[in-house]
Amino acid sequence: TLQSFTLQTSLPAEAAPSFESTSKPESTSKPAAMAKSKPVSTYSNITELSYRARERFEAEPKNAEAAYNFAAYQSLVGDRQYAQQIFTQAIALKPDDFLSHLGLAQMNANDPARGAKGALVELARAEALALAAPVSTTIDSQRLPKASLALSRSGQLELLGKTYLAIDYPDRAWPLFQKAYALQPNSRPILQMLVRSALA
Repeated sequence: TLQSFTLQTSLPAEAAPSFESTSKPESTSKPAAMAKSKPVSTYSNITELSYRARERFEAEPKNAEAAYNFAAYQSLVGDRQYAQQIFTQAIALKPDDFLSHLGLAQMNANDPARGAKGALVELARAEALALAAPVSTTIDSQRLPKASLALSRSGQLELLGKTYLAIDYPDRAWPLFQKAYALQPNSRPILQMLVRSALA
């Protein structure tokens, strides 16, 4: 299954899947807002996190960040069809949100009725957003918990490349890893993914 979510909220990210970007953010500063995040140890499991994300989304239905996080947690607990719907809502609220397009693409790829081809439209939109963003741009960095990554452009490109590889489109992954590596030339993980996509 495809899961590469980097949660954008003050909710702790202990449940974030292991398919995260390995790129380091260009900015290493830790905003004061991070310190206000509740310690990860106070949350027991993904189900509890999903419940809290649902509460926030229901309290703030027009908040794109809340919608994204709820959708991401719904995917983690296995309700991908509902996650698909909420990612769509998140995009309606904030059409330029890279992570919501990526999340919807991954849900589409996991949908038997849509498959990998169903993911390509959203991946193309996410790719356009990543390539249009300034190199040093981070996503909602003021609200990221300490355990999450503030995704730079290289991080976005890396996640896109991994998703393309996962749905068996190495020819589309390779140029993305090339661009990511150009931005992070000391990143061994990106280099490994670049080689893997070239050999696939």
